[in-house]
Amino acid sequence: MSVKPFTALFFLRLFLVLALGCSVTACGNGGGNHDDGNPVTTTPLDPAASDMTVMIYLNADNNLGYFAEEDMNEMLRGMQNAESATASAINLIVLYDGNSPGDGRILRISPAGRKTLESPAEQNMGDPETLSDFIDYCKTNYPADRFALILWDHGDGARAADAEDGSRTISSDATSGDVLLMNEVQQALGAHFSPAEPLGLIGFDACLMGTAEVAYEMKDYARTMAASMNLEPGAGWDYEAIFENGDQILAGSSNFAALVVDTYRNWVRDNDDNNGRTMSAIDLSRLDALRFAVDGLANVMRTNLVASGADHWYAAELARRMTERYYPDNMTSYIESSPYVDLGDLCNVLIAGAGDSFSDAASSAAQAVRTALGNAVIRAFGDSGGGFNAAIPFTAYYGTGASVHRGLSIFFQQPPYTGDYVYDFARWTEYYEDNGWYTGNVFSEGSMGNGGQLDFCRDSSWKTFMDSVFESDHPAYNP
Repeated sequence: MSVKPFTALFFLRLFLVLALGCSVTACGNGGGNHDDGNPVTTTPLDPAASDMTVMIYLNADNNLGYFAEEDMNEMLRGMQNAESATASAINLIVLYDGNSPGDGRILRISPAGRKTLESPAEQNMGDPETLSDFIDYCKTNYPADRFALILWDHGDGARAADAEDGSRTISSDATSGDVLLMNEVQQALGAHFSPAEPLGLIGFDACLMGTAEVAYEMKDYARTMAASMNLEPGAGWDYEAIFENGDQILAGSSNFAALVVDTYRNWVRDNDDNNGRTMSAIDLSRLDALRFAVDGLANVMRTNLVASGADHWYAAELARRMTERYYPDNMTSYIESSPYVDLGDLCNVLIAGAGDSFSDAASSAAQAVRTALGNAVIRAFGDSGGGFNAAIPFTAYYGTGASVHRGLSIFFQQPPYTGDYVYDFARWTEYYEDNGWYTGNVFSEGSMGNGGQLDFCRDSSWKTFMDSVFESDHPAYNP
């Protein structure tokens, strides 16, 4: 198989962005690969609620203390600005833990102010029991038609911690040295919610949590998810704008999730423009179908890999390189800890390369993933600029999933980078094994117990595809 050189694939990418428009690329609502500012409507996934309890798991036991106070002030202003009828129908309960000993407290934020309900002992916010106890407290003391949970802290996506590198997922608690793994978040949700009676919204006000793996982990216990594929600024979500729109919070889970996207987009446009920020609202009931489509793509890619050897994998590596991604190629820490690419944009590149670098079967499978992704995404926003690869700047988009076909990232490890687009192929396996969570190590007990297990790795063929790529005897090691 002939392989496109980098320059040829770059011009293929330009053709993709500039010429194909809505037929293949992400489109803003109403057309064009851009954010045209038009409003977007949301189809409710559930009926409006007469009341709702919003649980904020606010872990500031780290370097985010300033932003924690700012965000709680935003919540207060938002509740005060909301219509009285909607504000009184929303129970806003916060479990706060700062970086001072014993400063944990449970707060209720209402138009009347911030009221401390309890002052528990020092909280380990990286312990799933702490999260489970908080959910239990809220459900017991503030029963409601619907519940939402927002996890506030640093985030590293689907990555599970292992003994070798001590990597993080979400809710890093500096005092205890503990973190919440995605499997632990799932266990806490599963203790209080079910597929028949799910949590309305699971929100991640943290970096890099908008991955297919994270969404799949939450799918059985929550109806919708709001998260960012890319890094978030320290200010995070605009809680004032969110809570002053209490009518949208009560209108349904999909409306609440879409509200997070819209308010984040507005804040970014006013305060942080052209930095590649992203935010997505996800219908978690569609994740099984998306995983099935990803399986089809993974199987085709793996078949081509086995048949064509190094040529095909080098073409796949070029496709990864031409895809919008959320880590810089030349920073080892990011390459190892958060190798996430935009799933929809990866499909765009594969589709555009059909018949040349990639087979028609790969193009068809990528189109199926785009369709499934479009069905799963309620609303998505992506800002321009901010791309870690200067040759592939981020393109702006905003709209429904069916119009933008963007909104979730996926793990796609790159080989170690040595500069000037030269890769140390001999160290691929080392990098891949360091990630732990996407290899067999993810199912091992180890010092972290079984908390690192990821359902997407267990159920999806994407892991098998990655395993094939990083086999030590793969011909790509001697391209």
